[in-house]
Amino acid sequence: MAFKKFVSFLMAIMIVFASSVSAMAYENGTSSGDTPDYFIVYSPEFPDVEIEATYTAVPQPMSRSATDDEPYVLGYVDANVYCIETHEVVNGEDIIVDSKIVTKEEFDAFGTGIQPLMSSEERTASKELLTIRFTVMGYSTGNRYQLTANAEWAPPSITYPGSASSHAEVSTEDLIGITWGGEFNGSTQGGVVQYFEGQMDTPMSSLTQTPTLSSFDLNKGYVWSFYEAWLRPNNHRFEGHIMTFCEISKNVLTGGGNETQFGMQYTHTYGTITGSLSASISLSGPSLGFSLSNCDKQWSVAVTSVNGYPY
Repeated sequence: MAFKKFVSFLMAIMIVFASSVSAMAYENGTSSGDTPDYFIVYSPEFPDVEIEATYTAVPQPMSRSATDDEPYVLGYVDANVYCIETHEVVNGEDIIVDSKIVTKEEFDAFGTGIQPLMSSEERTASKELLTIRFTVMGYSTGNRYQLTANAEWAPPSITYPGSASSHAEVSTEDLIGITWGGEFNGSTQGGVVQYFEGQMDTPMSSLTQTPTLSSFDLNKGYVWSFYEAWLRPNNHRFEGHIMTFCEISKNVLTGGGNETQFGMQYTHTYGTITGSLSASISLSGPSLGFSLSNCDKQWSVAVTSVNGYPY
């Protein structure tokens, strides 16, 4: 029952993905005004690209009962990741041979739909839009948080020849993860992937899958893997919309007044996978996140809180 409530809540978040209240805009972790930074949003593979992001602070109720056990939203960050990919048809299958994150200006200037590349008649390029949201929620009892990480791909600007077989994967697996510091203990976790043909708000049809828990450390984070899209007979392409969550808590705060960070990471793969994907969670470096092995081509977008949370 609890899991169903979480799934319903996550689905509601996806429906209002584009909504915004009391919004403040940030690019690459830089405030657009005099207010302090709340999150850093960046790609380690494309550090010079400013990623369009917006932080939304949610006004808190004046008072809450100590027995009120429902989580309340502290804030969330939305980011638009603009991507241009190069495709090549090999043995009747569409293969992505290059993928890069670009600025919105480059994305808009690229044009609409499929673009032939001058270097080869066998290659085409398309532009893709990935939208992600990271939400931090708290409980009135304190020392306890619920973190959610959601992502969705817009319908593509390219037709994939692909395979006509039922449930044929048309992409390698992507990964999404939630990480935290402060040695909070992870407890409940889960997720769902909905695949929509056409726009999410007016889909022609849909499928539902459960993402695979690829890696976890109960004191650091969870990482899930899933296929970003499915191709069904007659080239019906279903775009993936993934929703994940976890709860973390501590019985007693041990940080002595210090603060820690929460974060999420989305990793897009488009190369050859050798064996199975292997994700390693790390709390070092400029962000909380994970690294991925066994895949020769990939890029990531990380969202990390700047203003920390007591631990």
